[in-house]
Amino acid sequence: MWLLLLVALGAMSAAASDVTLYLRFGVGDPPGTRWDGHLRVSAARIVRLEGWREARAHANPYQGSFQFTTRDRDDGLLLTLALEAPDATLYVDTAQGSFAAEPAALPASFLDGRVTLTRVAPASWIGGPGPPVSSPALAAAGDAPWLADVETVRGDQVFARRYAGSWSDPEPVSDAGAAILGCAAAVDAEGALWVFWAERREGDFDIYARRRLRGAWDPAIRVTAHPGADVTPAAVTDATGRVWVVWQAFRGEGATILAVAQTPAGFSREAAVTLPPRQGWSPVLAAGPAGEVAFSWTSYATGTPAVLFRKARFDGTIVMESPLPVAAPAANPSPAFDARGRIWFAYETGDRWTLRCVDGFRYFAAPGYFRDAPGAAPWMVMDGGSFNVLARDASISKFFRFDGERWQDPLTIPFSWDGGVAALSGPGRIVAAMTAGGRLASTDLAFDAAEPAGQPLVRLASERFLEPAPAWTAHIAKIKDERILIGHDAFRVAIGAVRDDWEGVRAAIESVPVDWALYRGGSSWIERKWRQAIGLLLPPAAVPDRWRQTEAPYILVWTRSREPAAILAALREDRAYTATTPILAFFRRDPATPRLTIRLIGSAPFATLTILRDGSVARTWSDLPASVDLDWIDPSPGEAYRLHGVQADGHTVTSGLNGIQFAAEGYTWPDSVQTAALK
Repeated sequence: MWLLLLVALGAMSAAASDVTLYLRFGVGDPPGTRWDGHLRVSAARIVRLEGWREARAHANPYQGSFQFTTRDRDDGLLLTLALEAPDATLYVDTAQGSFAAEPAALPASFLDGRVTLTRVAPASWIGGPGPPVSSPALAAAGDAPWLADVETVRGDQVFARRYAGSWSDPEPVSDAGAAILGCAAAVDAEGALWVFWAERREGDFDIYARRRLRGAWDPAIRVTAHPGADVTPAAVTDATGRVWVVWQAFRGEGATILAVAQTPAGFSREAAVTLPPRQGWSPVLAAGPAGEVAFSWTSYATGTPAVLFRKARFDGTIVMESPLPVAAPAANPSPAFDARGRIWFAYETGDRWTLRCVDGFRYFAAPGYFRDAPGAAPWMVMDGGSFNVLARDASISKFFRFDGERWQDPLTIPFSWDGGVAALSGPGRIVAAMTAGGRLASTDLAFDAAEPAGQPLVRLASERFLEPAPAWTAHIAKIKDERILIGHDAFRVAIGAVRDDWEGVRAAIESVPVDWALYRGGSSWIERKWRQAIGLLLPPAAVPDRWRQTEAPYILVWTRSREPAAILAALREDRAYTATTPILAFFRRDPATPRLTIRLIGSAPFATLTILRDGSVARTWSDLPASVDLDWIDPSPGEAYRLHGVQADGHTVTSGLNGIQFAAEGYTWPDSVQTAALK
């Protein structure tokens, strides 16, 4: 169930005479095109022949034959050759034509571009398919790093193994059959391995840890004990040998980032990394050369994803410096210190990743840097004066290296289409691990260690960190503070978002206006785990179809509290309406008269306000202010009513009478309501 990749890159060295080639067939062909054929070589020997994607090809490395049918955009064969002379040649005969290629003259294309041939990292599968694997975490330990991961067989279980040219047998760390959300690993000054994981026990996720010293595992300890979910830990060892742990916590109002540091008695008290709460996702950290660490995370507090960081050191307690911005919009950072103590960040910007140095309030880039490289999920490792980034580019991971003088051509890592993590395993050597379709892969990168080049950095233009506009913040606060009393019940608006992708849900939960979110993308592993961890996600199956299928970005509900059960009750009772931006809307018909009551608080003046009766326009108003409070008596009462407002900036709100289904008691808009009535 493990994959070991031995890689040569530029100055890197593995078996000096071995090369691995990727033969991509059927570029531009429709699926189902046959490419059966045969390979021959001169001045070389076929070491291995297999499908680029597992089970996509039937190949015989001894006879050089293969059966292959194109299925999607990156189909092909992976071929490893042992070269015996510089003029080695590969001869390929297929059902679509024949060609010859020299491994020394790559990349190249053949048969009118329908076949491409490139050099990639040598790769080999070890063992057969095993249980699904997630959350790989590497801990540097000299030249034999440790790897921890979560395997799923009728529940989750954490395992650890060590790499010394090959991977040792897995050692169980946690109990089997658990619910686990992330793991981390680090090696302390004594050489002890610490493995951390988030496990759900008695309905709550907490961080647990276990130490392995001199071949024996100590009993597991509980690192966190507060109510609220603590998940997705990350760990690092600082220059003094002290282990630090950081994680995401959901306690009270939302997501925050917390951290602890190792002490002789165990671990320190928790320290808040993000202030105020509801700011942090994807926490990571890096260790500096003078005992300091840097925490970094993605914040959605402004409605736009941004990367922030905060330095800290241990002086009896955790001492934090002020948080500083890295970039916005940006997400999923990977920090690393260089030999001079400067902090670098690789992070996502849309479908690309970017690298920059933050030194105080100044921003720099490496010399010769290509600013926006295609890819996502970057993971950076510093080695002397070299930058090394593992990033997913489209459907495969690539390794990017700046050796102090230039960026080398990216090297494709086969069987690595889900991204991964990396760690330094000694000067001139990096080990990386990544998931590949539920299996685990690893890469061993060997190269000539780069010395610090001493070249000047490229100064980047200063950037103003994105903050929400004051008017927007005031508007959100106003509509959330509005209360309505109906009978003996107090109601308020809770703002929700419906998203099809998990990244959109994360952004929605951390944005300024949103109180809850609905993930419409299905019951994927991560969605199920996060629904257990936090109460802001609603289970799709419990939401009525009309709200689950809406295309509007926001659903607002009139609710007695912002607890998930109360929000679900409001959706089921149709105490809800939709809008393209948060707008307060109260639309009600007096049960005893044809009077309609309308109360709106918009983020801009209303260009038009229309009441539809039984599907036809009954009344329209124009040029109304942002706050609307009016009654209208319909001269020709109907059965079904709908309100549609269009603001001057184009944002809309739509509400039906069934959005407020209450008894006939009167209502009031109080100046203040006791908070106890609102829970």
